[in-house]
Amino acid sequence: MFGSGFKTKLVGRTATQLTSGDDTELCYMARYFDFEVWYHRDLKFKHLMTAGRMKWSYLKKLYGGFGRMNIYMQAYKYIELYNRLPSEDLRLPFWLDVFIHKVRSIIHYLPKVVWKLGKEGDEQVLRFAAMLAEAKEIWRLKENYIEVYKAIYNYITGLPKFNMSQKLKEAENF
Repeated sequence: MFGSGFKTKLVGRTATQLTSGDDTELCYMARYFDFEVWYHRDLKFKHLMTAGRMKWSYLKKLYGGFGRMNIYMQAYKYIELYNRLPSEDLRLPFWLDVFIHKVRSIIHYLPKVVWKLGKEGDEQVLRFAAMLAEAKEIWRLKENYIEVYKAIYNYITGLPKFNMSQKLKEAENF
């Protein structure tokens, strides 16, 4: 996989960034290379964490990282589902259309969390943090947003024997 020129778009958590999705991205790529990806509910592991990671403020930042990286996961999902790039003949630029949709979602979700934002331990506050971070990342990327899709699409469609439509048909017949 890595000998094919694949370069991950997602790097996971580093000393300065609480990002994620690198493991999911590797699963997508493994599937494109015809490896099977499995889940087993009995699989268990112990994740050792420092005390600093056991704080609400850390968890909110982590969910912000989930939101920022969701952009890349959405690109993989879109390409897998449609086997093409988003249309460039939209009335609005693609990034703006996605941004407006995300802002509407945030506005719709706001009444659920507005009175909880200062409280610790509420899952809806974490989801809200992820939504806000995703909207900020879309805004930051703006015109370069479509480049995320193009880079992933160009790499995947350049793989030998890539045909996601065929892979989806095979999955349905499984």
